[in-house]
Amino acid sequence: MRARALVGVLAVTSLAPALAACAGGAPEPDPDLPAVYAAEFDRVLAGDPSDLEREVLEDRRITDAEYSTARDAFRQCAEDAHYEVTFLEGGGFDIGPGPQVQDAHGSDEEALAAMDAVVAGCEDGTTASIGYLYEAMRSNPEGSTGVQVIRACFAEKGVPDGDGLSEEQLTQLLHDESYVPSSDAARACVVDPTGQLSPGELAEAVEQARTSAEVPAP
Repeated sequence: MRARALVGVLAVTSLAPALAACAGGAPEPDPDLPAVYAAEFDRVLAGDPSDLEREVLEDRRITDAEYSTARDAFRQCAEDAHYEVTFLEGGGFDIGPGPQVQDAHGSDEEALAAMDAVVAGCEDGTTASIGYLYEAMRSNPEGSTGVQVIRACFAEKGVPDGDGLSEEQLTQLLHDESYVPSSDAARACVVDPTGQLSPGELAEAVEQARTSAEVPAP
């Protein structure tokens, strides 16, 4: 049994006031960093960050090498728990039990619960914040809200959903369980508005959205 974690809509809210810049010779934070990301950096650092999170996030920048280090730490943690991880080109990862734990659980539900617990525990302090911010700042460098990104995708693909609605009204529409995207193009914008998934991953995600009870086919 394997599970896949895909990158979804990236939306951050401002949860903490800005902190003073770190002393001790750390690089100056990017003055052009969108406020929504600056607030998220501050929120993580004001909490109880791991040593890795503090080292990577204190300058409000995440390099490719730092992102790779965080993913390596996540994978090592999962492997220590006897799970196998493969990172996907478009973000996210595949994870499945190794032979040591393949038959350690009495049901699929127990196996999934155990795997979810490993993922949550291993993401904490590694990719949970670092990976999210790295991917968000590259896929959405302007720091637009998730709804703004989806609206832009709708406009680019000629999707009529939400035409004439305010941002607040579109937010309500997208969170309404009765909302049915009008086409596969609309579904693609909802599940991957910034185009981070590969064509195969996007097709799988759209099919899941089409067949989901929460997003029924029109």
